[in-house]
Amino acid sequence: CTYCRSDLLKAETDGWCCRKGASILPSLPPYSPEIRQFCLAHPRTVSTVSRPLNNLFSFSAIGTTGQFVPFNGPANVAVTGRVYHR
Repeated sequence: CTYCRSDLLKAETDGWCCRKGASILPSLPPYSPEIRQFCLAHPRTVSTVSRPLNNLFSFSAIGTTGQFVPFNGPANVAVTGRVYHR
């Protein structure tokens, strides 16, 4: 992002992450040398286990078969239909 310097995915537009510079968070601290060395030495392993690791440390996650519609307002999620937790 040209506003907050975040790395974006291909489908993400410039400025969506920080509302074009309105909400810029401080940078995360760097990885420890050991973690950085492991990630660089074993990129396939890290890629394979990235989703399980993320799920392990997340409080919740949500999936959808629909779409997420961006709008200019506070971040929120409206859930319709059935919600399952596994």
